[in-house]
Amino acid sequence: MGMLAGVDYLSQVYSPDSSGRKRFVETLQDVVVGNNHDAEALYQLRCALMHGIGLSTVSDSSYRKGNRFTFELNDVSSEPLITKLSDSGTEVSYQIGFWALKAGFVRMIDHLSGICGSTSHPRMAHVINEIGQKHSQKILKK
Repeated sequence: MGMLAGVDYLSQVYSPDSSGRKRFVETLQDVVVGNNHDAEALYQLRCALMHGIGLSTVSDSSYRKGNRFTFELNDVSSEPLITKLSDSGTEVSYQIGFWALKAGFVRMIDHLSGICGSTSHPRMAHVINEIGQKHSQKILKK
């Protein structure tokens, strides 16, 4: 839950999109998984954990709306981040590699740090501005 909440937070810094799901999916697609389907599945895992405190959810987003997503987590360091186990058309099941998820989260942090240090990166101004805004919001709340 913590890593997916962290991905959610970092996606606010990375993506200029105003929709939470779109930001989350775009960030994972660009930085971690490389494709939309796996990024959308990880968004469904986030929803299952954050809203249902479980490993299953029914999509209420435009991506496979009404489909049930179920997840298994594994603790094997050599396993890939995401493996589709089955897809009946209305229910899809995935296995998520915990250690690969952690590695992807760390890669996302490194990627954002690299953007901040690159004056030629097209998102540099956006990322730095968002970090500054979030930092000042935290200071003002204390």
